[in-house]
Amino acid sequence: MKKILAFMSRFHWQLMISLIMASISLSWVMLCDAGQASLAKLEISTYISVITGLASIVALFCSVSFGFVLFQIQSAKSERLGAYSELKARLHSFHTWLRSLEDSPDKNVCMAMVFELEKLDLIDIPRTNYGQEYNEYIEAMDEGLDDAERREFYLTSILYSGYIEQLLSRIGVISIRQVITKCFLDTLSKGFGLVSGLVLLLFVSLVAFDSSLKAYILSASVFFCSATLLLFLEFSYDVYRQYQEEIDFVDYGSEADSA
Repeated sequence: MKKILAFMSRFHWQLMISLIMASISLSWVMLCDAGQASLAKLEISTYISVITGLASIVALFCSVSFGFVLFQIQSAKSERLGAYSELKARLHSFHTWLRSLEDSPDKNVCMAMVFELEKLDLIDIPRTNYGQEYNEYIEAMDEGLDDAERREFYLTSILYSGYIEQLLSRIGVISIRQVITKCFLDTLSKGFGLVSGLVLLLFVSLVAFDSSLKAYILSASVFFCSATLLLFLEFSYDVYRQYQEEIDFVDYGSEADSA
């Protein structure tokens, strides 16, 4: 089911499905007697009321979606700044502890790693490589944990570096959320496009609503109705997926397998 929803969230498939629905409605109106009878009963006042109502619904969706996207952007930005501030505080505590110790090769390795991490600005995180000093600390820690004389030092350093690792990972996750927010922006842009198209269709209907173009105008409305339904489906799927990512302590895959 998820694959089908992801498949129908792509713009080119949404466009193709909407065009197919519009073509089917046009063929029904042009070739079927029931379609011809329905088209003859269609009045401009009824048609304009329907299109105006549809445009209002899409415009309301755009306003709600805009608020949701703005909240996601601001929330992720605030969390990223908070995690970065906490990272600086943890590095400062690590640095203070190291300065209280006597000089030693292990202390110098840790100090070099802390200095390199303190140089990182917020725009430098996340990254896949945190420098040679970071790698040297990891190697020295692996060796020190096997040495009885150095073990206590590295066990204490792990308490500090463990918090730093968690914060670096947290900033990485938040950064991924900021990238994913573009999906909501794409959905919002589609909504604005639909509103613009419906306004244009409304203007064309006021000017050219007659027997020769009535069938084409009706099929155009079917196109926009189909696109609107697919847009709502896409937004619902994106929100549900966002909810699942936020509730990361629940294993949905295991629940599906057990069911």
